[in-house]
Amino acid sequence: MVEAVSPDAKRFLVVTRKPVLALDLQEMLSGLDGARAEVAATLDAPWEGPFDVAFLGAPVAELVAHPKVQALATSGTRIVVLGGDPQVQDYARTGFHPLVQPFRTEEVEALLRHFGMPVGEA
Repeated sequence: MVEAVSPDAKRFLVVTRKPVLALDLQEMLSGLDGARAEVAATLDAPWEGPFDVAFLGAPVAELVAHPKVQALATSGTRIVVLGGDPQVQDYARTGFHPLVQPFRTEEVEALLRHFGMPVGEA
């Protein structure tokens, strides 16, 4: 059976080698008003966009140089660096957004609201 998904439903990509982190984010993101979250273990794993936001667990230098990440960014996908340290990396230059780990649901929701997505509102 194919699940009906609203055309306005947000799509997320989570790429990390940490299964618990991947499942936590997938559960958190999938609970947002019919949103869908796809999970992959590596940047080279197959996935099919488009995505509104990609949460990527890799060093910034690797992300900037990776053709699939470049394609995501070019398509308008917001790139979030899992474990990113805003004190170390030049995120303004890359256009990426850091998410310092460990993080709480509220921090993910605040970042999504920063992107203009209505979340965590009753």
